[in-house]
Amino acid sequence: MCLQENGLIIGSIGYSTIDHDPLLSSESQFEFGYSLHPDYWGLGYATEVSVLMRDHLMDVEQASCIWLRHFDFNRQSEKVILKL
Repeated sequence: MCLQENGLIIGSIGYSTIDHDPLLSSESQFEFGYSLHPDYWGLGYATEVSVLMRDHLMDVEQASCIWLRHFDFNRQSEKVILKL
């Protein structure tokens, strides 16, 4: 993840296929995660990149299922997930 205005790297995001549900093809199940520098927490960047990733997985990768999880103590990430 980088800021559009100056290219500063503020975090990362990635995805992989995952096989949580045996009734679905493992090639159509995905999980993604992100990491964001603390200086940029609470500014909407996590939600913005998560929406973009969700849309990419559904539209381009043809995902049938996207699995998301967070650490119990990380309520901000829980809020991001609920927005999706």
